[in-house]
Amino acid sequence: MIGLLRPLSVVATVALLSLAGCATYKPISLETVPDLSGIDTARGPAPAYRDAITAAPVSGGKDGSIFSIPHPSNAEFQKSLERTLANAKLASPGNALPA
Repeated sequence: MIGLLRPLSVVATVALLSLAGCATYKPISLETVPDLSGIDTARGPAPAYRDAITAAPVSGGKDGSIFSIPHPSNAEFQKSLERTLANAKLASPGNALPA
C-alpha cells in the first residue's frame, strides 16, 4: 500500500504545483480610481436616472495622519461621491444632502 501512495503523492504534488504556476496574482487597489476614459459617456445615463440620485451622508472613513497609510475621511469621501455623481449626470451638486 505504501508503495502505491508514494508515486501517487508525487503525481498529485506535481499536478498542484503546475496549476499554481499558471495562476497570477494581481493585487486590487481600492486607493485608486479606475480609468474610465474608454467608456462612451456621450449618451449619458438613462433619463430616469438623470439628476435622480442623492448622496446620503457616508461613514467609515478614517482621518489619517502623516505617519500612516492615507485613507479618505468621511468628508473627503462624501465630496468625491457627490462630484462623481454630478460628473456622471446622475446628481447635481445642489441635490446632495449636507454632510
